[in-house]
Amino acid sequence: MKPKSQKEALIMLLKKGQPINWVKAFTTTGCSKLSTRVSEFIKKGYKIKKKRVNFTTRYKTHGTYIEYTLDVKKTPKKLLK
Repeated sequence: MKPKSQKEALIMLLKKGQPINWVKAFTTTGCSKLSTRVSEFIKKGYKIKKKRVNFTTRYKTHGTYIEYTLDVKKTPKKLLK
């Protein structure tokens, strides 16, 4: 089934068990406000895990980004359908 919106596309990826970060969200769904969408999912009752990932660029500068995954065990079953 083809998603009708960015929200639907993101939640489909999360339900498949795929971790999502800003780059993946933008390239697969066009969503540039991932943190906003995740907060909307949390308000609806989804349990989202956040993981801070550290990286180093080729110029030796350091940075971090957040990777989100759906906690299937804690999310209500009615939302996982």
